[in-house]
Amino acid sequence: MAHVLGRHIEMTSEWGRDSPLGATCQPDERGLRLAAADLVAVRDAAEGVAGRRGIHRFDDFVVCNEPRPVDQLRLMARGLAHKLRSALTGAVGRA
Repeated sequence: MAHVLGRHIEMTSEWGRDSPLGATCQPDERGLRLAAADLVAVRDAAEGVAGRRGIHRFDDFVVCNEPRPVDQLRLMARGLAHKLRSALTGAVGRA
């Protein structure tokens, strides 16, 4: 069976959950291997959200279709919150 290796697999092992922007450690990131059915699902999802701007989350992937400013702010806020939690956790761990 042939597989494709994906790029930017930022999905966690939790269905529908991606890693925050700027996350440098992703221990529960899914593997790169994509089967033909995965590619079909991405194509179908992209067609399904065509014409609808925003961040569209699916179980195995996220489709970013011309994100609106509010979508971008949410992504950045989530990434900053992650960095803050990581910094606080790291500081507590070293104390």
